[in-house]
Amino acid sequence: MTTDLDATAVKGSPVAICCKSPVAFDRAHRWALKQRRTCFLIPEADWGWMEQMRRDFPELSILTDTIGDVRLDMLDPVIVSKLKDVGKLPGFDDLPEQVAVVFTSGSTGAPRPFVKHTSALYGELHRVRKTLGESLDGALFVSTVPLEHTFGYSFAWWLPLVCGAQTRLERVVTPNQLRIIGDASMQQLWIITTPTHMKHCVELGLRLRNVAGVVCATSRLDTMLARQAAVCYGVPITECYGSTETGSIALRLRRADEVVEPPWTLLADTTLAETGHGHEFSAPYLGQPVVLADKLKVDGRSFQILGRTDDIIKVCGKRHSLTGLNRQIAVIPAVADSFYFLPDATSPTETQRPAALVELRAGARRDDVLAALRGTVDNLFLPRPLIVVDRLPRGDSGKLRREDVMDIYRAHLRAQISATTPVDP
Repeated sequence: MTTDLDATAVKGSPVAICCKSPVAFDRAHRWALKQRRTCFLIPEADWGWMEQMRRDFPELSILTDTIGDVRLDMLDPVIVSKLKDVGKLPGFDDLPEQVAVVFTSGSTGAPRPFVKHTSALYGELHRVRKTLGESLDGALFVSTVPLEHTFGYSFAWWLPLVCGAQTRLERVVTPNQLRIIGDASMQQLWIITTPTHMKHCVELGLRLRNVAGVVCATSRLDTMLARQAAVCYGVPITECYGSTETGSIALRLRRADEVVEPPWTLLADTTLAETGHGHEFSAPYLGQPVVLADKLKVDGRSFQILGRTDDIIKVCGKRHSLTGLNRQIAVIPAVADSFYFLPDATSPTETQRPAALVELRAGARRDDVLAALRGTVDNLFLPRPLIVVDRLPRGDSGKLRREDVMDIYRAHLRAQISATTPVDP
């Protein structure tokens, strides 16, 4: 995480919410907003950055539900249960315009801060509500995504408030928890989730009941998983495309009888414009257009995603996309989870080759993966190395941070060097 945020860009005396419990997060956020204070939403994995944040923002207060954490103890945190006068959330006109500071996932580098404005959040979510329909209003929202994540924050905390719906203040971690909640609920569920969590539900063969809708985001949902998930949940899956900087951009429905991926449809009153450096997304609630990191094929108000603008890699004059390579390795029967990436160059003259992390299914071998890839991928793009791991270090939102991936890659290289270095007699 980087604290590269101008202290003058955040008004007043901000607070940092460092809470493990969604109940404590909810209480802390309501209290802070009632005080008209901007909230930094800090994932537990990044609490070690709080000392640096306090230096950058000397007036920063820290709210937590955790006593005795060495990363926070020296910073005089306020225990959330001791907060007074929490009450109901203020009306829209009484909220601070700078409602929160959220952080990008770190999948392409260090997580970066971004200020969320109340007007932009409301503008986005009112359009989402209009698209998703009236079934939102009487539903119970359930989330597998932490509330401090941009997607969880917008869809599992704010969207229910915008709709006048209820939120279950518990992060659902296991598929069985989701099944139990659905069986017991008197209300229909709107589930906020990720492809990673849906994959676990599908692999267990669950058939969930009492589901009004599902919103999925954070990574691409492939056609096979989309079809299986729609059967598992009993409803079409609403996939959301967006970013930390823009909020939601477009939605699309993924159905059980899907044959090819459907196009994305822009939210109402938003536009895409092609420029010399990609596509810009504009919305009446955003201060200025935002250049997207993806290449798009636009047809009116619909579009297809062709890949990221930084997705193409070149090896010895040949080109391939990391998205394409990730799709090819993911469908290999021996693979439970995987990630293709381009390591950082260690010298200006070296030829960069893609590498990959792979979690194998029971009984599978590393050579099974390489043999399958050799039939579909040019040898130049075979992963060098292919690193077998017990489990990929995915975060709570299902994403991988580049720094975690590179730590595994560098540890693998050190182990190889150590294994081949002769021992002096």
